[in-house]
Amino acid sequence: MWQWVPVARDTIKKQIETIGASCDWSRQRFTLDEGFARAVREAFSKLFREGLIYKAPYIVNWDPKDRTAISDLEVEYEEEKGNLWYIKYPVVDESGKETGEYIIVATTRPETMLGDTAVAVHPDDERYKKFIGKKLKLPLAPEVRKAWDGKEVSNLIPVIADEYVDPEYGTGAVKITPAHDPNDFEVGQRHNLPMVIVMDESAVMNENAGRFKGLDRYEARKEIVKELENSGLLEKVEEIIHNVGHSQRSGAVVEPYLSIQWFVNTKKLSENAIKVVEDGNIRFIPENWKKTYLNWMCEIRDWCISRQIWWGHRIPVWECRNCGNYNVFSDEIFQSDAQKVIFNMYGDTRIGQIFSYKEVKDYLYDKNFNQPDKTNLQFYETFVFGREIFQLKDEESLKSFLDENFTKVPVLNPENTEDKDKIGFVPHAVFYLYINGLIGKTFNEEDVFSAYQKNKEKIKHIYSTVLKGIKKEEILEDRKKLKKWLYDHAYGNCKNGRIFLYRDAGQIQHN
Repeated sequence: MWQWVPVARDTIKKQIETIGASCDWSRQRFTLDEGFARAVREAFSKLFREGLIYKAPYIVNWDPKDRTAISDLEVEYEEEKGNLWYIKYPVVDESGKETGEYIIVATTRPETMLGDTAVAVHPDDERYKKFIGKKLKLPLAPEVRKAWDGKEVSNLIPVIADEYVDPEYGTGAVKITPAHDPNDFEVGQRHNLPMVIVMDESAVMNENAGRFKGLDRYEARKEIVKELENSGLLEKVEEIIHNVGHSQRSGAVVEPYLSIQWFVNTKKLSENAIKVVEDGNIRFIPENWKKTYLNWMCEIRDWCISRQIWWGHRIPVWECRNCGNYNVFSDEIFQSDAQKVIFNMYGDTRIGQIFSYKEVKDYLYDKNFNQPDKTNLQFYETFVFGREIFQLKDEESLKSFLDENFTKVPVLNPENTEDKDKIGFVPHAVFYLYINGLIGKTFNEEDVFSAYQKNKEKIKHIYSTVLKGIKKEEILEDRKKLKKWLYDHAYGNCKNGRIFLYRDAGQIQHN
């Protein structure tokens, strides 16, 4: 992939030159350049510490073709012909038996009704006051569905009162589908409603859709409408013109979708931006743009910044499997510029957490693909840190620096010079079992205990001489102590603030 980047870059450059643009090409940069990647990590780390970045289940704009979340700015709206289906929801008594009364709701997306967990009416709407607190039978839905958190949800759903509902619009009754509509999500949060997802990431109906499982959302829509009509629950259909959101990336119709993602708290960030305009410190000319601006700021939703893409800026977060806390790392945890360079190489996936001197040397002294007149080290010095980094200038200094600053990984076969030179960010004794293939990348205390028992004689020397201060009897020969030690060292203990191998991370696209 990296070999393709300069080819595409040169093509774009020629296109820009062809249209007559005059640019300072010495300042040309690429999205994944080391400096930009560092800026993403630093900004993420700062916002996270300030409580402005969080991970949570939330409604996102989901592209079912590319199977990724996209931001509001990546959604393009187009006017399209559509239908408004008016559907009867039967009222039931306490035993679940239908009473013969109905509440009619209107929707442009009948396939999502299978995820409804309430119907909302305005608290002052006289037409529906008698129904508030009663139950409705959700048409066509299976008797039991599963919420996103695994809890069972009945097909008998409550009528709730919420001022979000406009009694003058439609029938004055609104179906609430918290997992498939951003406004319904907010209503669901206020009323503690369960969230039922009825599609998978490709917009194919899932098990919560009952007999419609396996159908594409549009195929399911046709079948649902047909069954509603046959059962007498379809009151009427109106043709409408409405705005439909499409993914800027793939052109697919965007699906509002409940997903666990990373978000920036733009609600909090917008507070000062609103205040300076309301106080008159910033004025709009002409004045009518003030209202547009304030509407945008007051209605702004938190910004989804994570993407399900295979190439992009990595989210600099490692999750502790012991306590569940998130560790956010930036290069500020390192003392010297040279340490920061190595961390940036790791953060940019130029090297792994375990690496050899040769890997580091080859990358630092290689030509930078974006600035071929510079080595990668010179690129770091010029564009990332803005000063010379003497510890990395020659092979002898580099080797000495790595030996002094990073952990040696002990190996069973010191004759293998490639393994012998491996060092890394992972300062715990058990890791060499993985390096030597004695345990897998994921393991538990039984795997480690068994590996030690089988190879006790071979590895005794390493524990007694190389890993000074680690007593094998106290760690590897007692399952209980071994389990605790693994949690504190191999899986990451949030108190020690170190980087370990067995932590999970996603990807981020910087907009």
